[in-house]
Amino acid sequence: MKPPIFIAASVYGADLVQKHGQSYFAQLAARSGATGFEVRRELFVEEEPPLEELKEVLRMNFLASAISAPVEIWSTEGELNERELFQTLVEGERLGVSYVKTTLGTYVPGKSSLEELLNCMERANYLNSPIHLTVENDQSNHGGNATILRGFFEDCAKAGIPIRMTFDVGNWLWAGEDICKAAETLADYVVYVHFKWAEERNGSKAAAPLSVDEHAQWRAVLPYFSNEIPRVIEFPIMGEDLEQLTRKYTQLLVTA
Repeated sequence: MKPPIFIAASVYGADLVQKHGQSYFAQLAARSGATGFEVRRELFVEEEPPLEELKEVLRMNFLASAISAPVEIWSTEGELNERELFQTLVEGERLGVSYVKTTLGTYVPGKSSLEELLNCMERANYLNSPIHLTVENDQSNHGGNATILRGFFEDCAKAGIPIRMTFDVGNWLWAGEDICKAAETLADYVVYVHFKWAEERNGSKAAAPLSVDEHAQWRAVLPYFSNEIPRVIEFPIMGEDLEQLTRKYTQLLVTA
């Protein structure tokens, strides 16, 4: 079977997305052959984002959906960011998504209250929900560490907390970890995969498109995940014909 391909709204750049709105780019993604769209919470310009309107656009275009929110589950002190997390969960439900994406924050085993996390998810009706709450590996020392993430997921499993993982291929490059070793460590928990690469610009790393080379390094991670798991384009798409470029990269990931 062909893997589902999602397009993250952020790939078109904040200025352009905020000018045209995420509904516009969801429709572009559908025309380009994508089967899903990742809404970015930080790109809404409205104080009250038009979630119901966007939900209808996604439905009319037969797109599965996810929402990414710049929310760390745990504060720097290891406390639950309950208000922000609860709001994110509620907005995901209103939007009708299949995946809600957050990051870990500073999880402190023995201090960070998994009971509070469980209660927050219960209040948002996520314990028996078809929506996956996921934690993404980010570019930090704590949220981009495969061992720490594995420990968190194991602790959640023991506590009966249904939380899964967004595996961001490119972010391991910033964190300095081996991508395939991270995939081997975390594959049991992964339900959603972000694809981007990195290149050096002015002495630092910047997000870059995937190479189309059949021997490109990013392809080595593919065997760790089933074709049922969404593959998400999260690298910059820039050019005069955004639809053609989106179609090109969609086909790259479908056939990889």
